[in-house]
Amino acid sequence: MRRKSLFLSFAFLITLTSSATAGPFGQEAGQQKNQINVIKEIAPFKYEIKPKKTHSAFKLYIAYAHPSTGMCLISGIGLTKINDKYGTETRKVFEDLREQLSRVYGASGTYNIIEKDAIWKDDDEWMMSIYKNERTYEALWDKESHPHLKDDIEEILLYISALNDSSGYVTVRYRFSNWDKCKTAIQNSQADAL
Repeated sequence: MRRKSLFLSFAFLITLTSSATAGPFGQEAGQQKNQINVIKEIAPFKYEIKPKKTHSAFKLYIAYAHPSTGMCLISGIGLTKINDKYGTETRKVFEDLREQLSRVYGASGTYNIIEKDAIWKDDDEWMMSIYKNERTYEALWDKESHPHLKDDIEEILLYISALNDSSGYVTVRYRFSNWDKCKTAIQNSQADAL
């Protein structure tokens, strides 16, 4: 009987440990700054962090956390890829990540939106159109289209950014359900400095 009780206690401890690292990158909504492995503060309440879990596609992780709400947003910033003008390498990383996220959170389509008055719209100007903010290339998971998002996640946005006409990277951003309160608290804290 004692052995069974010890086993159940051990199993419960494992469950607690795994649930504590169940969110994106092993982090959870509401974590306070002292619960996050902060590398440096980038701006008030915006931190570069070393998360509990990392992914090989990302080189940098950013979190927003205010004392009144805890962590409310976490992003993974991707490795820079050198592309042809069609964005082939960056789009490949994007598609791999979209498929991985779809396995966890459900399917999401890709939104490839070109501004109406875009100058850079030909296929061989793909990276330039991203760089000039004339094209948006993203996948979105939100509560409206994915009502069963877990881990207190309100929205996941996967998108491509460009550094020039041939270099790009992919970012994934997880916005938690406490984001609106957190954003207001951050704005109020910054307004106090004026």
